[in-house]
Amino acid sequence: MLKRLNYRDFRALYVFVVVADCKGVSAAQTILDMAQPAISNQLKYLEDKFGFTLCLRGRSGFSLTKEGQEVYEACGQLSEHLEVFYQEIMQIQKANNSLSGELNIALIDELPLLLKMQISNTIAQFYEEYPLVTLNIEILSPQEIESRILNNRLDIGIGYFSQKLKEILYKKIIDEKQQVYCSKEHPVISEMPDVEALLHHHSWVRRGYNLDPDIVPIRPSKFTATAKQMETTLLFIMAGTHLGYLPVDYAATYVKDGVIIPIYEEFSYSVSHHFITKNPNAPLIKIFMKKLLSKKF
Repeated sequence: MLKRLNYRDFRALYVFVVVADCKGVSAAQTILDMAQPAISNQLKYLEDKFGFTLCLRGRSGFSLTKEGQEVYEACGQLSEHLEVFYQEIMQIQKANNSLSGELNIALIDELPLLLKMQISNTIAQFYEEYPLVTLNIEILSPQEIESRILNNRLDIGIGYFSQKLKEILYKKIIDEKQQVYCSKEHPVISEMPDVEALLHHHSWVRRGYNLDPDIVPIRPSKFTATAKQMETTLLFIMAGTHLGYLPVDYAATYVKDGVIIPIYEEFSYSVSHHFITKNPNAPLIKIFMKKLLSKKF
């Protein structure tokens, strides 16, 4: 008979819930950042401990057993109770002027200047009001941010995200214009080719993260480089070997210095930067979100 749950049990239950939400082990690998055998081992551990099968997985597909569905629903209730407990502890701390803990935040690289300023202002206000809280901030790709948010390894993410995952709350902050650039030595400056030549005869640098294809007005076919950061995109453009998109705000200094040149403005587009979190009602996250989103750009 099951008497009590330990840390390993809670970890295995979390894996089970993610697998159930994703409707399969393979689909859950990215979110959990775990290999398939490790996930299967966690499921088997629970089944051995509980004494019944949680899910059916094989060539016929994935499905929860009757007992598995009941465990899944119980996990939902457990999560709600833990959230209530967490909220109560935070309220006690807040009432005693001792709100503490950590907020783990990730940003994409080279956010718009206005957004950087607002984040820095929010940090200053946050530390002034809650000096016992520690903020940890790092730079990650959009996919890494979403994965860590889902895996409870991050509290907050800020940046551009091409997809909207149902488990995550997305709050729009600001739009950012993207434009095509080239170096002053690039052949297109003298040639000014037609659209056909621009898209299919000149080399382009591709962004190393997912981008919603519906918002980009053109479809170049000759991608011969990939850049995962804005700075590496800039290097390919500065080299004179590639055309590529950069945020107008980021590129402004290099345009002013004559290093790169904006071209074909009619092919510009805008992306929206969002504040994202999985737990918007957690006190620290809620406070940071309210402070950041209350400012007008």
